[in-house]
Amino acid sequence: MNIEMNRIYIDVCCLNRPFDDQEQDRIHLESEAVRFILKHVRRGDFTWVGSSVMDLEISKTPDLDRKSNVLVFAERISEKVVAGILEIERAKQLESLGFGAMDALHLVCAEKAKAEVLLTTD
Repeated sequence: MNIEMNRIYIDVCCLNRPFDDQEQDRIHLESEAVRFILKHVRRGDFTWVGSSVMDLEISKTPDLDRKSNVLVFAERISEKVVAGILEIERAKQLESLGFGAMDALHLVCAEKAKAEVLLTTD
């Protein structure tokens, strides 16, 4: 498979998608897409960059089974960036444009990591 991009940021909603209600067609298709991308991460086709924001969001998952499953996926993260003061300020700028707080932080971390793709189901 010839893949042009190789740095990908997969946010936490994607990692949760395979554990959502699969009876809805959209959710099922998104789950399959996430599994497909994760398969390529395992094969080394993509470098998965994550962040301290992902760690924080996963830690707040109330369902312990879901959290455990998401953590298994997250073990495949190759690199992590840490959101610092500059990233928080940039996220606030994005929030003023209408992004949600966590979405803005994920976007800023993907920028910091120089990810070519930000994968989300939001």
